[in-house]
Amino acid sequence: MQKDLFNPYLEAKKQGIKVKFLDFKKLNSFLTNSVIYLRINMNKIEKRYCLTYELVHLSRNHSDFCEGHSIEEEEIIREETAKKLIQGTSFSILIESSYSLDKIAKELQITKDVIYDYFKYCRKNSSNTTKPLKEKSPAVICKV
Repeated sequence: MQKDLFNPYLEAKKQGIKVKFLDFKKLNSFLTNSVIYLRINMNKIEKRYCLTYELVHLSRNHSDFCEGHSIEEEEIIREETAKKLIQGTSFSILIESSYSLDKIAKELQITKDVIYDYFKYCRKNSSNTTKPLKEKSPAVICKV
């Protein structure tokens, strides 16, 4: 199933964005014109998340180093990041298999926080962006 995962490194390469690793103390990542900087001592999953997060910023024309956005803008960025990292089809298969959230997160190479964001924004936008997993299933998945 891992072959279906969103690859932020490939996406950055396609967009001509360089990815560099630095030894930050408190900062995980940041974006400048055509370079995304990631903290070198994060694990693979954290780097994947941060790179995807910065690519979403870039897609929203946040290409200069900035000091923050409104709460609403950050929520939109987190929602888009979660949707990129969780692909509806594979996610629904994992949910239907009754895996624990830990196993699902590991399989999708994400953190449980990304899953929580995914469900949070699914509920927020549930009017026409969700579908039931099975005919009588109480769980729903965002249409991505």
